[in-house]
Amino acid sequence: DDEASLCGRVGAAMRTRRAVAGLGVAVAAIALACFLAGGGPGGLRRGGAAPPGAAVVGCDVNVIIARHCDKHPPWDKHPTPQELCTFHGLLRGENMARIFAEGGRFPVPNKLYARRMPQDVYSSRDLYLLWPLAQRYGLLVNTTFAAHHVLELASALLGQRSQLCGQTVLISWDHCAIPALAQALGCGDEACTVCWDDSDYDRLLLLRYSALHGGSWKLDVRADNEGFGDVKPNSGYRECIGNPVENGKFGYTCKRLESWPREVGLPATPKR
Repeated sequence: DDEASLCGRVGAAMRTRRAVAGLGVAVAAIALACFLAGGGPGGLRRGGAAPPGAAVVGCDVNVIIARHCDKHPPWDKHPTPQELCTFHGLLRGENMARIFAEGGRFPVPNKLYARRMPQDVYSSRDLYLLWPLAQRYGLLVNTTFAAHHVLELASALLGQRSQLCGQTVLISWDHCAIPALAQALGCGDEACTVCWDDSDYDRLLLLRYSALHGGSWKLDVRADNEGFGDVKPNSGYRECIGNPVENGKFGYTCKRLESWPREVGLPATPKR
């Protein structure tokens, strides 16, 4: 308690230029100690989060997973340039800001997640999808996790549930890894174990965690659609075969869709 109080007073001092100028090295040294001990100015922990606590009965958390904006695949006659969207894909982002709204079909998100962009890349299909929502509600998009950080993202979200009571997290991701992400988040429902068709940009996975007595969580799952264009999931899995971030790379797999032609390639075998 004394340590937390000291860190809090240092945080208050650091927010005042005159105090910083007067205390100089002493304030900086204590602030660094607070940070390394897990506390920061104003009592914040590293990463801006409080320490995870026990689940509180009545705590509900929504995690919703969407695929990024539309594109034409590389083998198309007119493939979409890397990290850009089709015109329909850009409008999909506008539609997300309409359906995730007060009075909309889905709750207003409190947190947005997208894949971290590679070095020297300055656009992202995830961001094109989420940008209208971010603009409308003044949200920052968390791009801490790269495409190959599926398991790390799932672990982080599961560990933060008690701090996200009443909130909705919306994630835009690569369809080749969405089943793995959903399963790593604890979903064993068929909605999370079937593959995602290459042509399907409309599907959503909705995971709702409800805290129970004893610190455990109940998970309810359903699949839904954004409702932005017709979906005919019969294109197959071509984009994901050999993809470095396909589900199998993370120890998970997915089941082929019944609508796929027989010649469609099979999902990778999980590497555990």
